[in-house]
Amino acid sequence: MKPLFRFFPRYMRSMFLFASPLWEQSLVMSSLQSSGTERQQQEKMRMYLLLRRLMKKRRSSFGMLVVYGWKQQWFKDYASFPDATQNVFHEKAYQLEKHSSEHTLELLMQLSHFDGAVLISQQGILIASGVYLENMKPKEVAQEIASGKADDLSDAFGFARKVHARHLAGIACSYRLQGTTVYIISEEQRILRILENGKIIYSSLSGEVRSD
Repeated sequence: MKPLFRFFPRYMRSMFLFASPLWEQSLVMSSLQSSGTERQQQEKMRMYLLLRRLMKKRRSSFGMLVVYGWKQQWFKDYASFPDATQNVFHEKAYQLEKHSSEHTLELLMQLSHFDGAVLISQQGILIASGVYLENMKPKEVAQEIASGKADDLSDAFGFARKVHARHLAGIACSYRLQGTTVYIISEEQRILRILENGKIIYSSLSGEVRSD
């Protein structure tokens, strides 16, 4: 497993001992190989590791949606803040690489109690939380990528189990907003998924990721 560890800076390597099995981490890393620059791949992998640790640390059920690669110009058409108090970054953004994994994990624990999405820029900066994703129109996206199957959106997008608003908005977001990587934790099923280009590229639910 040496190549897996060499892929990351030293400050990140200890996280491998506390997240998911190494074979699972290898699957995630493989799914992200063509996902942006090497630095962005590292940050996306780090977010996966942090979310897996969060799922272990927070024993009560919770759901979460994280969008990596958000651009400032998208706020106008695709985001709103139903509860402004849940946007903890309205005064000061949070740069991932400047903080320890433990500190970021505690921050994610706080955010996991909020509704809405967490947005991370392409530079690895947390810029907003408590965000409602608007105008994603998952049915239209499903018709584009899986014509003829849009009557059942869960099936059209390749989900092995029935999903609802958070997942549908998230996978549509990954398609409409090019270059984004979306992480979703299912509140009901405790499943972590990673989405890109309207597809599930990783799922902790065995057999859910399509090979086509």
